[in-house]
Amino acid sequence: MKENAAAPSDQLTVFTKAVLGSVAATAEALINNPLAVIKTRMQSNRPFTLKPSILMSGVGLNAVGMAPMVATQVTIDDLIKKWLSKKTGKTSQKQRLFSGFLGGFFSAAVVTPTEVVFTLLQQEGVKQNSIQLTRMLLKQNQGVRHLFTGFFETGLRIAVPAAGFLAGVPILAEQLKERKTNSFLAWFVAGTSVGISTALVTQPLDTVKTERQRHLKPKSTLGTIVEIYSKRGVYGFFVGGLPRIIRVTSAVAVMGSLNEKLKSLLTQQT
Repeated sequence: MKENAAAPSDQLTVFTKAVLGSVAATAEALINNPLAVIKTRMQSNRPFTLKPSILMSGVGLNAVGMAPMVATQVTIDDLIKKWLSKKTGKTSQKQRLFSGFLGGFFSAAVVTPTEVVFTLLQQEGVKQNSIQLTRMLLKQNQGVRHLFTGFFETGLRIAVPAAGFLAGVPILAEQLKERKTNSFLAWFVAGTSVGISTALVTQPLDTVKTERQRHLKPKSTLGTIVEIYSKRGVYGFFVGGLPRIIRVTSAVAVMGSLNEKLKSLLTQQT
């Protein structure tokens, strides 16, 4: 099992890493908001549009949700890796992937409420803004519970790309660099490969999550799966796949490379 010694970036504090992750995530959210809207509208059977006001709807909410989500991922990932490396000072590739996966899963507690509101904003007939929608949901029978609709699906859907962003891309990029691949090209190939594969694997989870979150009276996970399959078959679980693959791929690449670049610059100054 291949092990990795502590990287220079490990000299940075958990807080600094969390801030860097938040900066990278906010940049990704601002750039890729149109793709998130297109994906959600496709899954909600809404017509395709390139109207800027629609494509940028919920962008503030998206950015607000992404920053603390990635900060949580980075913090949990870092704490778990430090715990795992107590005896040897090293973490294996499997341990790095495992810590990234857990960091991603538990970050769903932060981002699920914003995703519920973001998804509802894209539905036909919704006139409220994000704050009004949140107040309305809190006043309904389920209250706070409604804001966590699809938590399990969201957690698993985030966990896989998070493992890719936090561990998969750096591991693959390191291996490519060992073969004397250009640094930029190594990160690009690693980010693209990991982004496409993680997006494909988690697309059914994303579809189920969106379908549950787009209703004011959501069905159970099992009920939603049955409904999607009965209406569209297996294809139904991959609706909106293309814009999501583009988004996840660019997100992993942008966030991974930007995060590592910022770490490198700060490490050089310490």
